[in-house]
Amino acid sequence: MVASRQSVDELQRYRDMILKTTFDSAAKGKDRIQKVEFGALLRRGAPDLSAQVLNIAFRDADQDSNGYISHSEFVEWLELEACQQARGRVGVAMTAVFRLWDADGNANISEEELHAVLNKSGVRLSVKDMCSLFKIIDENSDGSLSYDEFSNFLFPQE
Repeated sequence: MVASRQSVDELQRYRDMILKTTFDSAAKGKDRIQKVEFGALLRRGAPDLSAQVLNIAFRDADQDSNGYISHSEFVEWLELEACQQARGRVGVAMTAVFRLWDADGNANISEEELHAVLNKSGVRLSVKDMCSLFKIIDENSDGSLSYDEFSNFLFPQE
């Protein structure tokens, strides 16, 4: 039971690390995301995103209506978007997050891309931990992370 609990804790630690790195990338080192930064992130997933759709998404994410999105608001909003997407609603949020990590734009995240984004954000993992994280996310063991593998890891649909 202890090993199982450690595994659950380790998975959550990795999820939190990836979500925090994503937030930090969008926030450009600040503790909050402004609307322009939020728009830049979402336009990675939908370059033609209208101002109206962006405004709605920002309003949904900015739960306390203070004009900024905190880390907790960002994670809660992404989780809601991922759940809605799992039910068939097409959204741009998870696509945008995925594209942030998919540096070469080939619709897959390589181990090198995952490592590069984490390193750029100041997250240092040992080679062993990086390999472990990648293997956990790479459900089909094909050596790359698909959109589904990445989003299912971040927000498992139970």
